[in-house]
Amino acid sequence: MSNNKLVSVIIPLFNSENTIKETIESVLNQTYCNIEIIVVNDGSTDSSSSIVQRLNNPKIKLINISNSGASKARNIGINNANGIYIQFLDADDILSLNKIEHQVKILESNDVDVCFCRTVVFTNLSNLSTNHEINTEIFNFVKINGNDLLKKLMGINTKVYMILPSAYLLKKRILDTAGEWDESLSLDDDGEFFSRVLNCSKVVVFDKNGINYYRRFHTQNSLSQQTGKKYIVSEINSVLKKLTTIKKDISLIEYNKIKQVQLSLIKYKYYKILKKIDFIDIDNELKLVGGFEIKILPTFKGRLLMSLLGSKLYFFLLNCIR
Repeated sequence: MSNNKLVSVIIPLFNSENTIKETIESVLNQTYCNIEIIVVNDGSTDSSSSIVQRLNNPKIKLINISNSGASKARNIGINNANGIYIQFLDADDILSLNKIEHQVKILESNDVDVCFCRTVVFTNLSNLSTNHEINTEIFNFVKINGNDLLKKLMGINTKVYMILPSAYLLKKRILDTAGEWDESLSLDDDGEFFSRVLNCSKVVVFDKNGINYYRRFHTQNSLSQQTGKKYIVSEINSVLKKLTTIKKDISLIEYNKIKQVQLSLIKYKYYKILKKIDFIDIDNELKLVGGFEIKILPTFKGRLLMSLLGSKLYFFLLNCIR
């Protein structure tokens, strides 16, 4: 196929000295050749940046910034991208050799805005295997409207799913409508960003040939497992923003169903966390917090949170994050 359309691969980099070389090489070895690699070094304190420099490849552009978070790094990458297509890639993940070629072909041959592929979990290069493929049971389609896919991902059928950022290839013009990554979010920033991307996409295609290899460390302490104040607030804000995004294009019945699924997940996750907090009596603690706060007129955002989460969970979270 023709390799005349440039693909910009954006890699946020932070302290990934053990994996960044493998990640970049998986891009340099792609069967699709017209690629630029924009590595945004987000204030790494290890040798990550030096490793990128030693690769000494003209396709690689290294941008160094002070530590500002992955979303900021990705936005800087977008603003420096010259490609028609955008591929986001984490600094510890791998792309199958034909991943970009397959997806560019799909984007060129159809009226398609976004394409995504399968994801396989691995721990090191020696065990790249489809035996650890993330469940793709809902991807039983060739083409789908972006908002219909978003409904599936967010739980319209009572179960939620995720598509990892590196699985996507998208047309850069979609970002003119969807916007950039939300730099205020530290957890589920990818879910919130791609909810807007899908919401703006008329046609999305599932590519069964390409593979995104997602690295899982044996001692992984990923952002998705963080439970501090910053991450609790971020996840709740992300859910609220995703609900706002999808609400305008679905029925009230569908919205209420998705809302209940999303909020049930939050309740489940943070009630488990509550057990780790050294309260003598959880119920009494909640009553005390609730009894105090209910005397004060909550802010608009507080009222919104309370209506969505229910007063008991709202007051628990309020107490936890202060």
